[in-house]
Amino acid sequence: AGQLERPFDRTPGSPARAWPCPEDLARITDRLCAARRPVLIGGHGIWWSGAERGLENAGRRLGIPVFNIPYHQKLLGEESESYMGLADIHQYPPSKFAIGESDVALVVGGRLDNQMNFGNPPLFPESTRLICVNGSAEELELNRAADETLLCDPGVFLDALCELEGSDAWNLGREWIEENRTRRRQWVQEMETDLVQSDDGKTGIHPLQLALATQNPLGSDDWLVIDGGNTHFWSEIAINMAGAKGQQLKGILHPGAFSMLGVGVSFALAAKLRHPDSQVLLISG
Repeated sequence: AGQLERPFDRTPGSPARAWPCPEDLARITDRLCAARRPVLIGGHGIWWSGAERGLENAGRRLGIPVFNIPYHQKLLGEESESYMGLADIHQYPPSKFAIGESDVALVVGGRLDNQMNFGNPPLFPESTRLICVNGSAEELELNRAADETLLCDPGVFLDALCELEGSDAWNLGREWIEENRTRRRQWVQEMETDLVQSDDGKTGIHPLQLALATQNPLGSDDWLVIDGGNTHFWSEIAINMAGAKGQQLKGILHPGAFSMLGVGVSFALAAKLRHPDSQVLLISG
């Protein structure tokens, strides 16, 4: 029995990738080429597609500021030339300006969930053209609030964006991304000024001071693991501030989109087992 059945091949194969309809892709890229203040917001799907480098290249080459959906997989190092911070007005206030002033917002590999205010104002103004690009039809169904959607593997889409560089259709200058960089630097300076406290011995430590101090000894071969609610909030701010000044980390692990508090110790042990030569720092609270 079963001798005439096709053999079941258990060897790992290449993951299936959704290829876009050419007309649909052209419509989205034309929309982007006409934009003067575009933003790129990346989510889990870019990581699953292994397209982090494509995201970095698209932002850097085209002069588009890049943001990470809060609590999603970290996609780019904070020191990246095109990365600004989280798309969160509390943990990264300059994102309010960037998204609020944008004429096109590209959400790639993410969902219009509570972190993205379900695609609604005030996070995304009515004047902003909201476009979602996802690698599966199931994900697109969750993004029906978008003005336009595109079924496409995030890596394929980001490669298509990079091809716009040098074409006659692409003429966005550097003013928009430079303005976002300037606002990021100003924000870092303001946060540092707010941390200055009197030396009277009566003032307690601010959680942001603790987060900055614990991250300070880490280098480009080290891991940071964050656990806890308020601790995670301030640590994300500290990560951006340190990254804006050039600090590089090998990786960051945190409770994720579902805020799975208590994962810090297991995450830290796993990181150390996987990277025995790296320092692994866990901040939990």
